[in-house]
Amino acid sequence: MRRSVAILATMSAVGSVSAFGFVTALLAPEAPGTKALGTNGSSIVGEFTENTGTQGFIDTGGNVVVLDVPDSFGTEVLGINSTGDVVGVFADAAGTTGFVGVGGALTILAVAGASYTEPVSINSAGEIVGSFIDPTGMHGFVDAGGNLTPLNAPSATGGTQALSVNSAGQIAGAFVDSAGLTHGFVDSGGSFTTIRYARRCGYGSHGHQR
Repeated sequence: MRRSVAILATMSAVGSVSAFGFVTALLAPEAPGTKALGTNGSSIVGEFTENTGTQGFIDTGGNVVVLDVPDSFGTEVLGINSTGDVVGVFADAAGTTGFVGVGGALTILAVAGASYTEPVSINSAGEIVGSFIDPTGMHGFVDAGGNLTPLNAPSATGGTQALSVNSAGQIAGAFVDSAGLTHGFVDSGGSFTTIRYARRCGYGSHGHQR
C-alpha cells in the first residue's frame, strides 16, 4: 500500500531546494554518528545522528539532502537506484514504516496488517524489495508499480528477508529454516537458489553448497 506523504528537511544551514523539495546543505561536522547505507555510484545515502535524533541523507558530490519525517523518532535512507530514486524507513508511535521517493514524488510504503515495513533496495525499473513483519512472522516483499507481493523462500519456516534487487529483477536475500539456520538465496523469476557455506577446518578453505 502506498500513500502520499509530506517529508520535510530540517537543517541549520541554508541551501538550495532539491528535486524532492528538501533543503540541500552540508552535514554538520559535529554529528556524532554517520552511516553510509547505499550508493548508485554518484550519490550516497544513509543516516546520521545528532541531538535531534536520526535523520536520513542523500549526498551528491558533497551536497547533502536531509530527510526528516515530521513527528518521527528517526529516518533512514537505505537504497538508491541509478536515476536517484530512493527507499528508506522512518519510525513513529505506529511502528516502522517505509517510504519511496520516485521521480520527485514521495509516498509511504506500508504492508497492510504489518507492524514493520522496510524497503531496502530499488532497481532501475523501480522495483522495490524489502521485508515486513506481521502476526505470522517476517516475510520478504516485491513492490512493482505499487503492486506488492509477499516473498517467502520455499524452505523458510523462521522468516524471509529480501535484501537487494538488480536491474534484471533478480532478488538476493536470506531465510531461516526449521533448524534455525540462516541461508542466503537468489530468486530469479521465481526460481530460488539457496546459498550456504559449509564450515571447514584450516585457513583458506571454503565450502559452498547450492
